[in-house]
Amino acid sequence: MGDADASAGFPDDSAPQLHGRGFLYSLSGWVATLGVATMLLLSVVTIVEILLRAVTGRSIAGLNEIVDAAMAVAIAASLAIGVSQRIHLKIEVFQALLPSAARAWLDALGSLALLGFFAVLSWQCVELAQVSISRMQVTSILSIPQAPIQLVVAGLISLSVVVQLAHVIADVSAALRETGRASVFTIIGICIGMSICAIFVWALWSGTVRPSGTGANIAVVAAILTLLIVASVPISVTLAFAGFCGIAFTLGGSSAASIFGGESYSHMTNSGLIVLPFFLLMGAFAGVSGLAADIYRLAFELLKPVRGGLAHATIIGCAGFGALTGSSLATVATFGKIALPEMDKRSYSKSLSTGAIAAGGTLGALIPPSVPLIIYGILVEASIGKLLLAAFVPAFIGVSLYLLAIGITARVKRDAVPMGEPIDWNNVRGATRGCWAALALFCVVWGGIYFGFFTDSEAASVGAVGTFVFALVRGRLRRDALLSVMSEVSLTLSMIFPLIFGAVTLSFFVAFTQVPNLFADFLLGADLTPIMIVILLVVSYIVLGTVMDSFAIMFITAPVYSFVILQLGYDPIWWGIVTVICVEIGVISPPFGLNLFVLRGVARDVRLSTIYRGVLPFCVADLVKVILLIAMPWLVFY
Repeated sequence: MGDADASAGFPDDSAPQLHGRGFLYSLSGWVATLGVATMLLLSVVTIVEILLRAVTGRSIAGLNEIVDAAMAVAIAASLAIGVSQRIHLKIEVFQALLPSAARAWLDALGSLALLGFFAVLSWQCVELAQVSISRMQVTSILSIPQAPIQLVVAGLISLSVVVQLAHVIADVSAALRETGRASVFTIIGICIGMSICAIFVWALWSGTVRPSGTGANIAVVAAILTLLIVASVPISVTLAFAGFCGIAFTLGGSSAASIFGGESYSHMTNSGLIVLPFFLLMGAFAGVSGLAADIYRLAFELLKPVRGGLAHATIIGCAGFGALTGSSLATVATFGKIALPEMDKRSYSKSLSTGAIAAGGTLGALIPPSVPLIIYGILVEASIGKLLLAAFVPAFIGVSLYLLAIGITARVKRDAVPMGEPIDWNNVRGATRGCWAALALFCVVWGGIYFGFFTDSEAASVGAVGTFVFALVRGRLRRDALLSVMSEVSLTLSMIFPLIFGAVTLSFFVAFTQVPNLFADFLLGADLTPIMIVILLVVSYIVLGTVMDSFAIMFITAPVYSFVILQLGYDPIWWGIVTVICVEIGVISPPFGLNLFVLRGVARDVRLSTIYRGVLPFCVADLVKVILLIAMPWLVFY
């Protein structure tokens, strides 16, 4: 998952520009550069501590406090560039059905809501700093004052406010232009809708309207969540506002704002989250260094004699690259450029070649370091290390089933793939030499976790610095490549962390009102067996995956679904693996699977219907994988 565009985010003439161009855009890009550079420096410092501990048996006193504070600043520094690039996820399926003027005003409403999101977050960080000053709060080991860090974070988030304000002005201006061309009924509907929104926000903050009882509160929050999703408001704001409303109905508006700010800031300084930016750095440097092409070349040279060997190599290459990036979309985009031209040269059918790439990309979300698994662990407070280790066997099963799907397709449609070729051992040796670094890095990172040499966050540091050094030694880190890495990481972080801020706010409300208990009681009282409930949840994930982004699905459902699974007596680590697999089935399932559209963007000469046909055998393979894991949960072990 750096799933963001690697080319966007920094001041060059080819990148998409913020309205007004110039200063704000450039400032956001360079602030984000400093933030990601800080993360790389922190990973180096972490490795120094690992070596010091191994040699002397001693650690650097208070290093975790320094790392937590610096990481909060680095994350805050990454937010503005995401705002400038409009990277925030939203669901636009329903918006397309509306008149152009209504769509324009919904865009303006979403921009205004995002402005409020960052404004309240910045304000609450200032409030936290004031509390820290009044209480003279310092860290427990090094006695570092907390207020200066909180003020720096608030200042960096305020840059996002300024950038978003420019977007609001542009979007409102565009909406006004569209309104001038709209029918009178559309204009009346827009006015009524905007008035209702304004009245609701005022009533919410003033405490004028409050649902009577917990059940009514939950129903209203669910309605707000649904309405904002339908209105294409960014998912981060949707989650935060729904949670904010629920808390405000119960505890008041000022308490809701404090909880939003406090929970968000605590997750910026959460030691458990350090693994995410470090693994993102690892994946970005792996992409720049050419490791994807090396893995693909070795797999192809070894599989030449197999009928359809290049398609098989694509699956294995996607798996290998996924082991370094943890991203589904990044894997699809990368192999769409590498593998598709090679298969076209050898007359593979378009449906099989595109289907193999789209499906192979899902392996990047399952094979460690899986960004979706890390996000899942954060959301449900499960061990990230256990989740990553537990994914290896299901990932191996997934690769095997995909290879079987290609083999069956090649046998049924013999004209879909060419005959095999003899192995050229000179080429194999050359490809192996190119892959040694990737294999060594993989063994060090995951062997270190498995044998307990270092924690998952320390392993991520080793991976980040290892891929950086490898790219440097290969001469791949020119200025443009380095800025591309910085851009990819900062854009991904700027997409993920606002989602986390929104999710933890909604999770506070969900936990406070005991929604998981109510949902579990409902399902358990519905006269369904545990396995039927599991199947019901699995089906809901697959259906949602066809119309929603995988992150959005997990942020909305994971805390509630995982509680139900726990009540049924199942292993939460096992369920985390099943969740990611089911969500990834959705991203390759027609008609709205996200990987299919990413691949269509790379292969512009291929019809979407062709990709649909090609991916179906792999969807069947994924369903077999889910059935195996449900029938034999012991396949997931750690």
